[in-house]
Amino acid sequence: RQVGERVDRVASYLSSLWTLADLSPEPITLLQRMACLPSDYHDAARLTELLAGSRSEAEDQEDDATPPTTKALDVLDLVLDLVDLGWLLKSDGAYKLHQVVQTVVLDQSPPSREVLAPVISVLTQKLNYDQFKDNPVDFFPWLPFGEALQRVIDHVGLPVDPKLAKFWDKLGRIYVQQGKYVRARNLWEKAVAFAEAEWGPEHARTAMYWNNFAYVLDELGAYTEAKGYYTKAIRYAEQHLGLDHKNTAGAYSNLAAVLQALGEYAEARTYLEKAIASDEKNFGTEHPKTAIRYSNLAVVLQDLGELAEARTYLEKALASDEKNFGTATIYNNMASLLEAMGEYTEALTWAEKAMMGKVKLPEGHPSRETGEQLLVRLRSKLEE
Repeated sequence: RQVGERVDRVASYLSSLWTLADLSPEPITLLQRMACLPSDYHDAARLTELLAGSRSEAEDQEDDATPPTTKALDVLDLVLDLVDLGWLLKSDGAYKLHQVVQTVVLDQSPPSREVLAPVISVLTQKLNYDQFKDNPVDFFPWLPFGEALQRVIDHVGLPVDPKLAKFWDKLGRIYVQQGKYVRARNLWEKAVAFAEAEWGPEHARTAMYWNNFAYVLDELGAYTEAKGYYTKAIRYAEQHLGLDHKNTAGAYSNLAAVLQALGEYAEARTYLEKAIASDEKNFGTEHPKTAIRYSNLAVVLQDLGELAEARTYLEKALASDEKNFGTATIYNNMASLLEAMGEYTEALTWAEKAMMGKVKLPEGHPSRETGEQLLVRLRSKLEE
């Protein structure tokens, strides 16, 4: 405790040596934005990309009426000036804000919504992961940036607006890919509360946040609560998009997963069949979305004891382009089905192929752990 108090006193003393009063507005704005970055060294190109503040009108009009930044900061010139003044550290052509200076900046001049808006917009784009087109691992390097920004948002108590809710949504998606479901839930819970108050139940963004919030509740085992949010999302989709819309199909599939977890297999089957009918119509039989639905229906059919039909759907899923990201899940489902059918040798082959697609997932990720457990179980059965 005494050591901690001494550290606090030293930090307080150092903070007292710094004042923003002698700086003009542009250097202060740069410091405020730089305080939102991880406390590492960043090169000039990255700082310019993240902090300059230029935003397109189209991007602003999409979410709210916040006016675009009138003048982009000349980041490199400002950074060099701040290095000369002792506000920034420099090493091998890269720059950082010392944690003590960060504390001074945030305490003496907490950044406003207008100051942070460009940083929020850029990082929202950097975290814009599409599960059907992208490899999530490519987005993991940006997670520390999103987390650093979120800490500043919490520190200054930034008012919620559509752009901030959108940032939470994108950050939550990356947390899900890392298996950090509690963190994702906390973000989506706030996004849902904002959307319901700002737009109401008849807005597309509200329905999307319901869907994402329900997904993470499902992963955390809160199935009844997840079912409620998925049901609301389906009601919106059916009324505003139609029964055959791709987003309606996605909502059907998500609700089916919760129903399966609740043991309501027959109803889960009904919703998956609706989703498949839509996907086949919209995408064809070899699209990755359709393949995933086939695989999910196979799992439900396995739960219902209809193993032969389950295998048929898994084979249809595997017939789609195996280059599509997400094939590891289908391999894993095939391995589980073959295990249930007592075909352990073939099951092990599929389980090993599934794990090859999961090796880049972080240690402790639920999907990786499930695959490892299946491998251990199958090898044990083959040794008996």
